[in-house]
Amino acid sequence: MTMLGWAVGWVLKRLFFAVVVLFSGMVVAGYRLSGVDCPARLDFDKPAWSIRRLMVRWGIKLLGGAVRAFNATEELLIQASADVGEWFIGKRREKAQAESRSRFL
Repeated sequence: MTMLGWAVGWVLKRLFFAVVVLFSGMVVAGYRLSGVDCPARLDFDKPAWSIRRLMVRWGIKLLGGAVRAFNATEELLIQASADVGEWFIGKRREKAQAESRSRFL
């Protein structure tokens, strides 16, 4: 019985992984093709397809939000890095000017 349980668990893990990969691929493809503003198409005659489309749409919205958050964070870090570089160069110039003044005065 343990061997059967192990085999079923192994198959279920692989199946779950395949579904996650397939869903992620559909979300990324949908984001690339239609962007964040993908239309919601609900068909009450085919509820399973409508649920799948709705889940993919939610995934696209979530991915779009993550991309926007990443871009905002990246912009903030780039600006902070530029400010630190400017401060460092300014301090270095002051030190170099002080050393050159003391030598020549």
